[in-house]
Amino acid sequence: MEQGVSRDKATHAWLAVKRNRGAPGLDGRTTEQRRDPVRQHWEALRAKLLAGT
Repeated sequence: MEQGVSRDKATHAWLAVKRNRGAPGLDGRTTEQRRDPVRQHWEALRAKLLAGT
């Protein structure tokens, strides 16, 4: 899991979703609307993923 949530892997996944024109999530927010909040809170999000919460 540690390798799966590395910054490089997350960036690669993010770019793949953008390249494939990923659809907005259930809340209707697009990848562009998610970009800044994810960047701002990346360390906390990563810690929660690693903790399984």
